[in-house]
Amino acid sequence: MTQKHIIIVTGLSGAGKSEALNCLEDMGFECIDNMPLSLTTPLLSDVSALPDKLALGVDARTREFETYAQTFADELEHISGIKTDIVYLTASSAELLKRFSTNRRRHPLAMGRPVDESLALEETLLAPLKNKASLTIDTSEFAPSNFWKVLQAQFDDAQNPHMQVFITSFGFKHGMPTMADMVFDVRHLKNPHWEPSLKPFTGESQKVRDYVESDDNFEKTSTRLLDLLTYQLPVFETLDRPYATVAIGCTGGAHRSVTMAIYIEKALKEAGFSATLRHRDIDKHKNDIPVKDSQHAPKSA
Repeated sequence: MTQKHIIIVTGLSGAGKSEALNCLEDMGFECIDNMPLSLTTPLLSDVSALPDKLALGVDARTREFETYAQTFADELEHISGIKTDIVYLTASSAELLKRFSTNRRRHPLAMGRPVDESLALEETLLAPLKNKASLTIDTSEFAPSNFWKVLQAQFDDAQNPHMQVFITSFGFKHGMPTMADMVFDVRHLKNPHWEPSLKPFTGESQKVRDYVESDDNFEKTSTRLLDLLTYQLPVFETLDRPYATVAIGCTGGAHRSVTMAIYIEKALKEAGFSATLRHRDIDKHKNDIPVKDSQHAPKSA
């Protein structure tokens, strides 16, 4: 008989709770959003009446949340005959502020408070659930499709059971990635930025990749990176991690880091890893291309 499974989805407003519930629904979970904690004890009291796969969206705005949060977190650990998980979603303050500004949404706990104070209060209220979370996901730099892959890798039995590996290129001048597990610097490779015929293009262009890969240090660097990754990533997987993020940086995040990230992603896939590629800062370069150069730059890879 299949063991029943309940997932509690919670976290900061704007961090992706609705997106997570949509993903779990696609995986066959019965989903209930904004579930008042005062109703969960009666709901879970009869395990036989529950669906095999149930996901409950819980957040701090629900009625009497503060009163029931710690009790609920404690009780959830002692439900017999059922597998339980708490998924806690978070993101950087800067990213959450940007999302609220972009969507013109008011924080549900605002009550006259600015967004940053509302987020701080929310994090305090959610602490009992956060402390019991079996999976914490920082969605600051995740596209929705990559967010879904993390959840599918963790909870969808029909999916590839292996850990999801995200390869991210970036530019150091735009700031370090906030959620990278490993960061590699490839600024020692020769730079297409200083070649007028290559500068308008990015590492998505074959001629830029040919130029970067012609550097004698490229093969030495890529070989050592792959040796480390093919050793380290399986170690991460033994810790039941659903994903790992590998960040590769150059100065602007358009040429050398993109070239190396493309190479590493392809090599990891050939080695049997489940890898996904993202170029964080490549659009910043494309937007900076002068009009006279953009006429000659490729629209896509």
